[in-house]
Amino acid sequence: LALVELFNGEKHLGKKQIDNESWLRVLFSARRIAASLLPKSDELRSALTFNDLEHLTLALLRGGTAAAKHLRRSIKALLVDEFQDTSQNQVHLLEKLTTGWSDGDGRTLFLVGDPMQSIYRFRKAEVSLFIEAFEGELFEHIRLLPLQLTVNFRSTIPIVEWVNGVF
Repeated sequence: LALVELFNGEKHLGKKQIDNESWLRVLFSARRIAASLLPKSDELRSALTFNDLEHLTLALLRGGTAAAKHLRRSIKALLVDEFQDTSQNQVHLLEKLTTGWSDGDGRTLFLVGDPMQSIYRFRKAEVSLFIEAFEGELFEHIRLLPLQLTVNFRSTIPIVEWVNGVF
């Protein structure tokens, strides 16, 4: 209701085209209103964040519970896309999930990423973890085979060379 009142109170909405300054004012007001509603909602307060799930899963896997052992035994392959945006906690999670894995046991850890596309530092992502994994220095119990993409289906060589030069 507060958002409806906010939009109705904006003189530029409706028949006339709204200008950028007015849109920004409306959006920032909407954000403030939405943020003020969060503590009032029991449903939202009881929701788990991504970080909550990460920490709860780590806690489960740290213990020697039957559930942790079953989870480790049941996983045959893990694929992690955008690995360049991985945090230290997520590496700990992968270490716990792959505890007991060894070369030749038929299980696979497949990590995909591009260190030049790392953008999640605000989520504690550390691109150095990708580099350590690529160089074989991240997981002591798993030998990773580094592969590098040699064919690009997204752009031409001059574009790739220019972008790489800028980076």
